[in-house]
Amino acid sequence: FDLLAEHTVATGLWKRFPALSASQLAWAFAFAKFAHAPLFDALADYICRHVAVFDTQHVAMLAWTFAVLDINVPTTFKTIATFAKGGKLWGFRPDEFCCLFWAFARVGWPDEQLYWDMTQVANLRTDEFTGGSLANLLSGLTSIRAERQVNTSGFDRDIDTLLDFILQALLSGRVVLSDAEAAHMSIRSFCTLGRPGDADALLQKLGSSGGLATPQAFAPLLLLAVRFSDPLRVARLWAQLAAAMAAAGCAILSMACCSCAVAALVNSGSSCSARLAAQHLQ
Repeated sequence: FDLLAEHTVATGLWKRFPALSASQLAWAFAFAKFAHAPLFDALADYICRHVAVFDTQHVAMLAWTFAVLDINVPTTFKTIATFAKGGKLWGFRPDEFCCLFWAFARVGWPDEQLYWDMTQVANLRTDEFTGGSLANLLSGLTSIRAERQVNTSGFDRDIDTLLDFILQALLSGRVVLSDAEAAHMSIRSFCTLGRPGDADALLQKLGSSGGLATPQAFAPLLLLAVRFSDPLRVARLWAQLAAAMAAAGCAILSMACCSCAVAALVNSGSSCSARLAAQHLQ
């Protein structure tokens, strides 16, 4: 990767790339988690020069690669933001739109009007979104609200409407998340937003349909339940995680989770339940 990047920069090959080649090259480096500074400086210049003639898929992909690698070049994101405004948001396909939203939120782009516009457009396109696009949209909404990147007071109601739609779409099964990583990201988002009940409901739904509730998905809910001193929920989550570990053939980890569930029940004052659980362990 290093040799390829050096050759591309040294020969000026990047200047002759069609948009597809540039976005594919950037995607490969992002997928490999290799942020070659000179190469991405060149790609940033390339975007600023040619974004006006890009297809929406190339704009979204290039923004995504910079965000994944935590490369925030203000001039580049300003150029992309300008490209996306003026009614052009409707030209992005659903996955591209949500990917772009996520990218701006990930780098902390401080453009209140852009987020407002994107939130309004998203509310009008909810019937187009898939599981993958909703996971990116949810993560982006979580970032701009929880991390207070911009003042969202003017469009908080629009954000709430989107969050409620995403939750109901996932709980009803009308939209299915693409993989376990998207499930983990979605559960973590609702936890970060201070909605543990919604995160818990989503965990139960994902655990009962398709097995997307991996052990990683339990972590944010457990942390939140401990923080809010909810020992009964902690005990239930540990017990569910124990069952998941047992199903995966991890007997020792399952026993450890059961012990944590017993400890949580003891802390809750439910001594009878704790004794029954302890007897089950034996």
